[in-house]
Amino acid sequence: MATSGSYDFTVTRDGLIKFALRKIGVLARGQTAKAEDILDAAFALNLIIKQWQDRSDGAPSIKMWLRKRLVLFLQDSQYEYHVGPSAADHCADEDDLLETTTTAAASSGASTLTLASVSDVADTNYIGLYQDNGVIHWTTVDGAPAGNVVTLTDVTSYAAASGNAVYVYSTKVQPPLYILTRYYRNENGDDWEVGDLNLQGYDAIADKDELGTPAAFYYEKQLDEGVFYLDSAAEDARDQIRMTVHYPAQDVDLSNENIDFPAVWYRALGYMLAVDLAPEYEVPITNDLMTLTTDAALIARNSDPETSDLFFQSEA
Repeated sequence: MATSGSYDFTVTRDGLIKFALRKIGVLARGQTAKAEDILDAAFALNLIIKQWQDRSDGAPSIKMWLRKRLVLFLQDSQYEYHVGPSAADHCADEDDLLETTTTAAASSGASTLTLASVSDVADTNYIGLYQDNGVIHWTTVDGAPAGNVVTLTDVTSYAAASGNAVYVYSTKVQPPLYILTRYYRNENGDDWEVGDLNLQGYDAIADKDELGTPAAFYYEKQLDEGVFYLDSAAEDARDQIRMTVHYPAQDVDLSNENIDFPAVWYRALGYMLAVDLAPEYEVPITNDLMTLTTDAALIARNSDPETSDLFFQSEA
């Protein structure tokens, strides 16, 4: 028997909404949903996604598809770092990062750098140059590279020798929801584990600004940014903190956008949306609907069990 050979089934925002509306009898088969019904359901769907991106829903897989590997760039004498799209400090997705070096010395006030690699470097990318004073000069790329020469939006503040480190990335990361693993990488590429501090442990540190090699940090997820509090001030700006994090799920803003969840979660999202919408249409939430919703969610939450923690499901 012939099979499709296809593995790319996905669901758009409006496809999931129509599924939910059909399950509560608001939308008949083949009927077109009203624009206001779509907008209201899209709002409810995003509310569900924002809750279900969290690990507190009992999903033992801790949403493996939302994991990212991030790089937090350090600065000499700094022990507090703010990350996010509008935050001052710099944190990049490993997949979005070019680490290269200069191939010619740059004087103080230089407006261009000659790099060993300009792979994927583009206009407006963030670029950091390790200067001879031990500070990374962060600015943006101004225009496309000319050969291996990159133009800077803001000129360098100190000289930099040939061979100095350069970091280029395109997008500042979203504040992580949770830090799953963490390690420290020095300028030689050696890695070791970094400890996890809680609020009490961090506040108890007497000399937070003491120079050294950070051995632990406390992470605080705030409304618009995430804040990393290191147990000591970084001594070498070429060192980095690298981590695997639980990243936020993307919103669904447009009708034809796919859901930022894997396929095993589509049915659970659709039934949960149906349950959320039912009261607005004065539709009773039946035992059958709740059973389907619970079963779909349980299957999704038990995905990837071999890499997950044990959890207990109530029979009630």
